[in-house]
Amino acid sequence: MRSTVHLPAMLALLVGASHPAAWATPQAGASQGMTVVRDADTGELRAPTSAERQALQTAAPASAATSRQSPPTVVTGPDGRRNAQLGESRLVYSVVTRGPDGKLDQTCVHGAHAAERIVNGVAPAHEKGRHDHR
Repeated sequence: MRSTVHLPAMLALLVGASHPAAWATPQAGASQGMTVVRDADTGELRAPTSAERQALQTAAPASAATSRQSPPTVVTGPDGRRNAQLGESRLVYSVVTRGPDGKLDQTCVHGAHAAERIVNGVAPAHEKGRHDHR
């Protein structure tokens, strides 16, 4: 069987991907993603009920205000390469603390402020979010 390559279509795809609009960052206020809840009976993920959605939206403004970050700045170099400057708030810090039993506990947190809170004992390390190192 012979495959046919449609050169004009491939060129259009390449030109479209290299267009500056393809690098545009989402508009402020634009939201991506979905909301799911874990069913208490089955343990499966599902769409939230109206009451669950309302409860989540009521709790969301406080957390959304603390996690709001400015969009990355895209810088184009003289050779045409593009770099995204993410800012300090997107840095991940690995913090190691010694527990009362003498064991070391490693926690990864976003931002210097969160790392300082753990080091200074303001926030327990086990309450911070963790991420997988893959």
